[in-house]
Amino acid sequence: MEQTPVWQVLRALPVTALLEIEKCTRSPFLNQRDDVVQLYKALRKRIANGGNPPGREVLAREIWPEKPFDSKQFRVALHFLQELIFQYLRLKKNESDTGRAQLDLVQALRELSLDHLAETILVKNEDFFLNHPRKDAAAHERQFLYRVELLRLAGGGARTRNLDLQGLSTQLDKAFILKKLKTAAELLSHQRVFKVEYDFGILDWLLTYLHEQPALLETPEIQLYYNCCMALKHPENSQYFLALKPALQTVEDLFPPEECREMVLLTLNYCIRRLNSGEAAFAREGFELYRTALEKGYLLEKGELDRFTFHNVVAIGIMLEAFEWVEQFINQYSGKIAPTHRESMSSYCRARLAYGQKKYPDAIGLLQKADYNDLLLNLAAKTILLKIYVETDELRLLDAHLDAMTNFLRRKKIIGYHRENYLNIVKYGRKLTSLNRFDKAACEALRTMVEQEPNLTEKAWFLQQLR
Repeated sequence: MEQTPVWQVLRALPVTALLEIEKCTRSPFLNQRDDVVQLYKALRKRIANGGNPPGREVLAREIWPEKPFDSKQFRVALHFLQELIFQYLRLKKNESDTGRAQLDLVQALRELSLDHLAETILVKNEDFFLNHPRKDAAAHERQFLYRVELLRLAGGGARTRNLDLQGLSTQLDKAFILKKLKTAAELLSHQRVFKVEYDFGILDWLLTYLHEQPALLETPEIQLYYNCCMALKHPENSQYFLALKPALQTVEDLFPPEECREMVLLTLNYCIRRLNSGEAAFAREGFELYRTALEKGYLLEKGELDRFTFHNVVAIGIMLEAFEWVEQFINQYSGKIAPTHRESMSSYCRARLAYGQKKYPDAIGLLQKADYNDLLLNLAAKTILLKIYVETDELRLLDAHLDAMTNFLRRKKIIGYHRENYLNIVKYGRKLTSLNRFDKAACEALRTMVEQEPNLTEKAWFLQQLR
């Protein structure tokens, strides 16, 4: 039973939902099988007691006490209970989308030839559809469907309203444009990290079209995604990021919380990419974005903080030497990392903070104590040790450590960008240790190589060592 969808869904639902499902099992409209009622009661009792799910035969004896176990009969009852639970989830989802529910009602009334009732509902909800504060793609699509229903009712004789056919077309365009730009921004961000190539379809044409259509481009929600796409598509051009940054202050006025979170994360990915390319000015930009996102709760998903986001916040804070703030952040948010990664990520970030504060013994102790099963976290920890050995002139330890890192990179399968970055860290680490510091020409040549290296997250540190 533990692996069945029924048990997994019931365990995930709050008590209020479990009470509502019990009412559904007793509704003749939704269920007419007594065995489904009994099965649900038995399962809910186990959940209330915090116990594990019983075996099928144990449950069957509670439901059919006078009959021998029949696996087919049990599967049928379980199937009907699963369908009822799924029906409940669909109803709750539709219930939360008031606009779509009203449009479905209008459509049902129109199909019954009750056009006057359908039009009454549309008139009553006109302000909701045309002046709703949210301006995401779903809101524009609802407004488009609202206009479609007006048009269909007009075809049936209800001609008392101005149909605004141009508005119908414009709403469809806005809904499509927002969906296309949102998807393109996600693909562009993903493409940069994982070194994959996507076919973006009509994106280039759409961006050109919007540039030539100021009325559309000046729509705040479209402008946000346009600048986001252009920033990700042309990261070397800061004008799109500079246009995007102030607009993020109004993002919660336009989009639902989940979409606000996605937009902020896309912008943060842009900042991190510029930062990883050696542009230190974007550390401050990213830091302020993270602080704002934390204050608004955008970085938490179902109460948890993604471990990579946690790491990035710490890294940028240390880069800016905001040590006290970083320590407070680690203490406050480490408990919100998923339990499977909490200890390793918290230990690593504390080690990174100790390194930033030049507390090398503390950093080494934390790094040696933690078990880093995650490949990238393991490599990040090895990079801190590399830097400590350089800064403390532990050259023999450094040589052995560089050899170990090289062997590690050869053995492990690490995706493109990250593999290239860590190979470069090892390469320039070796060059740094063999460098004659009194040979100015050699120092300058190495400095030029580091500056021109496109994939080197520790570029600023190597340049500092060369100074």
